[in-house]
Amino acid sequence: HWGNAMSVLIAGGGVQGGRIVGSTDAKAERPKDRPLSPSDLHATIFHVLGVDQHVSFPDFAGRPTSIIEQGNVISELF
Repeated sequence: HWGNAMSVLIAGGGVQGGRIVGSTDAKAERPKDRPLSPSDLHATIFHVLGVDQHVSFPDFAGRPTSIIEQGNVISELF
């Protein structure tokens, strides 16, 4: 398992099955096309659950903290 490339299996919540998003280089070391991040997966899960991605909550110092710093819904899954 390489740190720069990983695979994730998700199901349910309106996600269409049988989809493959992105690919890696020949040695599976790095993304070749459509690199995604864990934040993209989080944004997709929140989208399916109907959670507003722009919601924030206060940290221990009272400063607003976003639930997702960055990330976009993986549109190929719908």
